[in-house]
Amino acid sequence: MRIIFCLLSLILPVILPAAENWDIFPDAIKTIAIIAPGKPAVKSQVDEVLKNLQTAGYRVKVMPNARLGESPAKLKKVPWKLRHSDLMQAWFDPQVDAIWCMRGGNYAQELVNRLDYDKLRTRPMIIIGFSNITVLHQALQKNNVGRVFSGPSVTSMLRTDAFSRAWFKKALAGESMPPIQLTALRAGACSGKAAGGHITMLHWAVRDGYAMSTKDRIVFLEANTKGLKINSSILDKLIAAGYFNECQAVVFGEFSGMSKGDQLDMFKKFTAKVQCPVYYGYPYGHGTANCLIDMDRVKSIDNNAVLRQ
Repeated sequence: MRIIFCLLSLILPVILPAAENWDIFPDAIKTIAIIAPGKPAVKSQVDEVLKNLQTAGYRVKVMPNARLGESPAKLKKVPWKLRHSDLMQAWFDPQVDAIWCMRGGNYAQELVNRLDYDKLRTRPMIIIGFSNITVLHQALQKNNVGRVFSGPSVTSMLRTDAFSRAWFKKALAGESMPPIQLTALRAGACSGKAAGGHITMLHWAVRDGYAMSTKDRIVFLEANTKGLKINSSILDKLIAAGYFNECQAVVFGEFSGMSKGDQLDMFKKFTAKVQCPVYYGYPYGHGTANCLIDMDRVKSIDNNAVLRQ
């Protein structure tokens, strides 16, 4: 993947050691609330992130139930009422500027039909996460609630590279971002806000009726489901459901657990089944490169496959 570095503002964070690069939130975000809408996380990882954030000078509020069920061995499911309570408490805490999801993991879908979207809509809120958090993001976007950012969660930030951390801060600040060179499978200039996320979660959202419309949007896709057969089947189900019928384009990120060759073969077969432009090479997913996507920010892709936002 070739990232065009118009980067004087990014070069210093890139050359710093990753462990020292925790200057990841803009000045406008003074207090971050941490919730765990899905599974709990590993205790040692949470401790490390909290220490890094504290050292960087951020004010962090860990919601009362966000660390229940954590373990160095087997993680325990936390009842949905407690996870729901944490989300609502964080959303309406007047000191909180952004909500950051602890990790993905199953069970976030248990919240989507239990949220009071009319109440949530009364307060703008940034909510950050990815992977299984896609189910929550979909429901929020469909109901026009909050400001959704898809990208590194709390514990996944430990493996995220310095460039992605610098990108994280700039994206949250709404700054001008460096362009990214994609690779076209079917070229075509386009523009629009973003949609998408983890393909399995998108399939669930479409199946269960809480997926947002992709009309006039650029769809970004990632997955950590292993195997060509499984991922191809899920993409076929999304195609059959008409998920891509009215989108501006599809941009593939990383499909962890698959070889590069299998990924490319799958992307090419997908392209033959849809009508929109298709690109790959956006640094997004479960690897070290995971560039935060502001779903409400307009992106454009030109005829040379350069993405700007």
